[in-house]
Amino acid sequence: MNPKVSKHSWSEESLFQKAKLYFGQLEKHETGEWQFGFWSSLVLEHLARASLSRFSPALLLGNKCTWQHIAYSLGIEGFSYNHPQNISFNEVIERLNVLLPNLNEYKSYCNNHAQRRNKELHSGELAFENITEENWLQKFYIVCQILLHSIEKDLEDFVSEPEQVRELINNFKASKIDILKQTINDHKKCWGRKKESERVSLTEEANGWATRDKGHRVICPSCGSTALIKGVKRRQLDTEIKGDQIIKKFSMQPSEFKCEACKLQIIGQSDLLNCGLGNSFTGTYVETAAEYFNLHTEEELEEAFNWYPEMEPDFNE
Repeated sequence: MNPKVSKHSWSEESLFQKAKLYFGQLEKHETGEWQFGFWSSLVLEHLARASLSRFSPALLLGNKCTWQHIAYSLGIEGFSYNHPQNISFNEVIERLNVLLPNLNEYKSYCNNHAQRRNKELHSGELAFENITEENWLQKFYIVCQILLHSIEKDLEDFVSEPEQVRELINNFKASKIDILKQTINDHKKCWGRKKESERVSLTEEANGWATRDKGHRVICPSCGSTALIKGVKRRQLDTEIKGDQIIKKFSMQPSEFKCEACKLQIIGQSDLLNCGLGNSFTGTYVETAAEYFNLHTEEELEEAFNWYPEMEPDFNE
């Protein structure tokens, strides 16, 4: 029998409605006012909690919890008296970064905004007093859009002027593309000004640095050297056993590009997609049976045996 789950304070719907309520307060102020920034931090936190609750309200629990806490988080009747401690906003973002990889490139923004909120609430600092919109406003709306999509909602379900917000987001993304193209061209020009002998030497060093065990190898768009893309695991594709090795393959979502030769670095899948480097790839991880099952190795057992003090004979059993 499935337990009846009520729309309690940890449910996706309750958290979304509270975020929407806070957004209504936000819209009463101009973007340059400190109140706008403050309310936006509360909007962001509750929208993020709603997104995490969409996967399961139990994910909002801290590490120290009992089965009763889990029952409470799921809204099972009879456990309303038991109020477990939920996780911090920073931890919510950490967990969402695994579940929503397209949020990764905005992780630092979310953490910084949460830090401003904490300073505003827990110190004498006026954390939102002097910040300007260009430093955070567009990212705020982009993160809201990502979180809304994760709970199958859109800007129309949340803001009073969705087209205006969507235009702001699109303009920000367009400006990012222009900056990205300029960055790639700048590195290409700098690379072209180097002596040929230096380019050959740097290319050889980069080829030796970009090994398969460090990341996915690609060609750098600025200098043509072998470079690396790192990513995050999305889903497991296959598991194969060969001898005492267990080989696991995962679909990887690109998150960062780096070229050791010309020092070009690109972070975030959206930027990687804009320069043709954002396609998913396969990551292969090899473990021994001892590592896979978390067993002691022969070396560890031998070391433990040699350390253990010699026992005196006992003939009384």
